[in-house]
Amino acid sequence: MPAMASAADALAKRAVDIIGAALLLLSLGPVALAIGLAIRTRSSGSLLFGQDREGLLGRPFRILKLRTMYTNAAERLLAHLEENPAAAAELAQNGCLLEDPRIVGRLGTFARRYSLDEIPQFWNVLTGDMSLVGPRPLRTVDAEALFNPRTRRLRLQVRPGLSGLWQVRRSGKSDIMRNVAEIDLLYLRTRSLRLDLWILWRTPRAVLSGGGLN
Repeated sequence: MPAMASAADALAKRAVDIIGAALLLLSLGPVALAIGLAIRTRSSGSLLFGQDREGLLGRPFRILKLRTMYTNAAERLLAHLEENPAAAAELAQNGCLLEDPRIVGRLGTFARRYSLDEIPQFWNVLTGDMSLVGPRPLRTVDAEALFNPRTRRLRLQVRPGLSGLWQVRRSGKSDIMRNVAEIDLLYLRTRSLRLDLWILWRTPRAVLSGGGLN
């Protein structure tokens, strides 16, 4: 089921990945650098954040993002949840917080809302760990919690993506992880170069709507 319609489609998809990621990294890289330096004036630490995610065939890789959280993010979140039971319930239900105390100010919130923190992942695409389009890469613990073994196995048979069918179909951050398994399986059943190009065409609208790519 995960295979594309033809070997030619698969080669064309990789060519789109390389050319698209290179052009976008060259054009948007300076934006990411400027945002990262501005964030570091408010919170010392590295410009980039890395985290292990499941890749093709289950091989782990280090996904890259701009660091938009304080270095003591875990402590800040724990204190916030202890003081705000409603926030704890929101996090348990949606997996995220609309008002997240871990994020560095308005600039960090802006970068995350419009997926500017994802710009470094064009490097992940260039290295072959990711594609421009595919199922979103997750941590192993999150994938095990969200998907049954069959769905997870099928997702791991393709390169994870920066964008995907789920991102362009959801209504915004409030839809975080809602119906993701169903939509990922729909993508895997119908994936083709044509569908990937349609997703890429719809991605800017998803980003500008504030839904982001997370």
